[in-house]
Amino acid sequence: MAPELHQVAGNLAMPGFTAPKLLWVRRHEPQHFQRTATVLLPKDYLRYRMTGKKVSDMSDAAGTLWLDVAKRDWSDALLDKCGLSRSQMPTLVEGCEVSATLDPQVAARWG
Repeated sequence: MAPELHQVAGNLAMPGFTAPKLLWVRRHEPQHFQRTATVLLPKDYLRYRMTGKKVSDMSDAAGTLWLDVAKRDWSDALLDKCGLSRSQMPTLVEGCEVSATLDPQVAARWG
């Protein structure tokens, strides 16, 4: 897996990346892993709560080890190695793109 991972993801696997963390959950807490609906990084979860959109930017997605950096898209092969699918991943955007707008109900609550 390592050579393909490095070639596709452009990174060496380090414990702090998202894929190794989720593999740990898959092995040690399978009951929780099976309930994974969407994989969101912390800031992406906040965006989801504020906008209702499941989105991540390319630079942070590269730190998951699931991004095909050449194609700038999720790698189905790398996701599959972790027992995940594209349907569980957020939409990808470039970091300079507007990814969502604040939900009107959230805006009203926050003033």
